[in-house]
Formats: sequence, structure tokens, C-alpha cells
Amino acid sequence: MRHRLWLAATNVPALLLLGLTVVGPVGYVVVLSLNDVKAGFDITRRYVGLANYVELLGSGDFWFSLRQTLYFTLLSVLLTGTAGLGVALALARSGWRRALWLTLLIVPWAMPFVVNGLMWKWIFDPIYGALNGLLLQFGLIERYVAWLSTPWSAMHVVVIAHSWKLVPFVAITVFAQLQAIPGELYEAPAIDGASRGQIVRFIVLPLLRPALVTAMIFVTIWSLRAFDVIYVLTGGGPGDATSILNWTAYAQAFQYGDFGRASALGVLIGLVSLSSTLAYLRLAGREPGV
Repeated sequence: MRHRLWLAATNVPALLLLGLTVVGPVGYVVVLSLNDVKAGFDITRRYVGLANYVELLGSGDFWFSLRQTLYFTLLSVLLTGTAGLGVALALARSGWRRALWLTLLIVPWAMPFVVNGLMWKWIFDPIYGALNGLLLQFGLIERYVAWLSTPWSAMHVVVIAHSWKLVPFVAITVFAQLQAIPGELYEAPAIDGASRGQIVRFIVLPLLRPALVTAMIFVTIWSLRAFDVIYVLTGGGPGDATSILNWTAYAQAFQYGDFGRASALGVLIGLVSLSSTLAYLRLAGREPGV
């Protein structure tokens, strides 16, 4: 009994830290979402129940922002997953140069999100951007292009900038799983006449699915709550073309002073993230080929 009490006591500091850093803030956001909290010359607060959620779900701006968020997330997951898997497979065949490529691969992941956004803003700058200069030099464009000034190109620039930073995470996660696959699983099918593509498709990819699902869960959550790269590159524009839910929540709180509605948006983002995570976990639990 004393041993059990001692074990329970050793968990108290961790539980307190978890409560202060996670449970407490989340609970406070939920409470704020049930209130009409306006900030101006003074802060007013009035309990309104689910009114903030009802107003959001009945707002066309919310559904537009949700569509933009899902589009941004889907493109980011597809681009990051495909590129990360390709890089991981390339690393597995890189031989003695592997340490060098792994070191270079860490650079985008180690870069802060704001610095990453500033770098891509310089690359896509309409006046002195590196991309415009390169395309102009090769004769692919006749004049500099304002990549961040049209809704279609701005959204895809943000997706590229966001995905570029996350590719190393996916690549290293998948590569670690690749290292755990026994060499016999490659050699036996090759002896039986299987092509390299068949080995990758029917043996490697099914074995990599747990690592891929884990990486995609994180990428999806990070994409749903993306903020820094949008803040630096587009500020939600042009117009509201890149106003995903997390940016909209920021605008509601710090531009319009409506902390109640912003908190409700934060809760909805959390629910969307939870739903996507459960979907991934269900996918991970299925048998290959089902």
C-alpha cells in the first residue's frame, strides 16, 4: 500500500504541470466560448451559452474559412506525405552520403516557422524575389509575377512554404521505420522475380503504414492550426483567400476584440483535429488491402 502511494505521489508534479499547461488553458477557452467577451476601452463579459457556436455555424464566413482550411490541409498533407515518403526512400539508398543528407534535411525542420515564412516571402517577392529572377533568366516568364497578390497563387504559395518545413519530419519518421524492416523481406521477393516497384508497393508501403499514419496525424494537426506562415506571407489575404480557421480566430480576437467567438472557433478547430486523428487511427487499425 505504501509503495502504491509513493508511486502515485511521484506522478503528482507531472499531473500538476499537465493541468497548468494543457487542461487549464483548454478549460478556460471552453468557458470563454460560452460567453460574449468584447475588448475595447473596457472588457465586457456576459454568459450566452451556445450562442457563439450558433452564430458561427450560421455564418457564411465560417463555412468559407472551413473550406479554405480543409483545402489547405488536404494539399499540405498530400504534398508533405508524398515528398516525405520519396525522400525517405531516397535516403535508404543513399549509401555513405546518408549522414550528409540527413544533416541537410534537418535544416528546414530546425528553422522557426516565422523565419521559414520570411524566407519564402523573399523567394516569392514580386520585385526582387529569387524565384522571379530565376524564371526570368531561363525565359519562362516575361516579367516579374506577384505570386502573393492573387487568391489562387497565394494559397498554393502558403501550402508550399508550410509543407517544405514539415517534409523532414515525415521523411525521418518513415526512414526510421524503413531501418527496422529486415533485409530478408527485400531479398526473398527479388529472388522470386518481383520488380522493385512491386516490392515497394506490396511489401514496403504496408509495413510503413504505421509510421506514415503517425506522421500524417501530426502534419494534419499542424496544418489545421497553421498561423505563422500565413501571418508572415499573406496576413490572410489577398482578401480572405488564405483566411483559414486559425487565422480567423486570431482576427476575431485581436482585430475585432471578440474573444468569445474566437474561443468558440478554437474549440471547433480542436474538434476538427480530434475527428481527423480518430479517422487516421481507424485507418491504421485496418488490415492492409482492406
